[in-house]
Amino acid sequence: MSNTKDQGLIKECCEGRNRSVELFIREYSGLIYYIVKKTFLIRMVPFTPQDIEDIHHSIFVELFKNDCAKLKQFKGLNGCSFAAWLKVVCINYTLNCFRKKGPDGYFEQHRQLAFKDIDDVDLQSDNILSLMERKEQKALIEKAVSKLTPRERLFFKFHYEQEISMSQLPDIMNVPPQTLYSIKHRFIQKLKKAVKKELEGDRSMIDCPKQY
Repeated sequence: MSNTKDQGLIKECCEGRNRSVELFIREYSGLIYYIVKKTFLIRMVPFTPQDIEDIHHSIFVELFKNDCAKLKQFKGLNGCSFAAWLKVVCINYTLNCFRKKGPDGYFEQHRQLAFKDIDDVDLQSDNILSLMERKEQKALIEKAVSKLTPRERLFFKFHYEQEISMSQLPDIMNVPPQTLYSIKHRFIQKLKKAVKKELEGDRSMIDCPKQY
């Protein structure tokens, strides 16, 4: 839409015309959803589809509340398109949601990790974690993950925490599929070594108590 058409549609929404409101929602629903999801991904904040939907709907509420006070702020000055203005509004609203939940709010909400592929690490077959409590397992793996490269940690977040499939990750991470599988292989091997190293360190402390 051109700015003239955008402003005409906004004016009709502000006048309470239901058909214009429906048209506005159809026109910009996809863009808002995309921007919200992209903000989660760029900030590497774990999410579920419901998180995206909640913020997506809340943005529309924000735009239309108080007689469309937020929509009326768009003036289209200096060649700024409505889509560009809306993008800033969506990003700021999403970031504000992150702040309200606290720095680890969404991470804590989706803390349960999807370790279905971690079977490749062979931790269970080595009976390494069989005597550990669930929280201790998580803490151990998270500590090991913190020592990986940024790209490996990003892979961990997307694939294991957010359960994004290997077929979708090449586009998200902007790497070829073969490179992604290499990252996964290196990730599993390094994670296995890191976890074992942590466990060996803990055992050595138990075996060698401090002398007083």
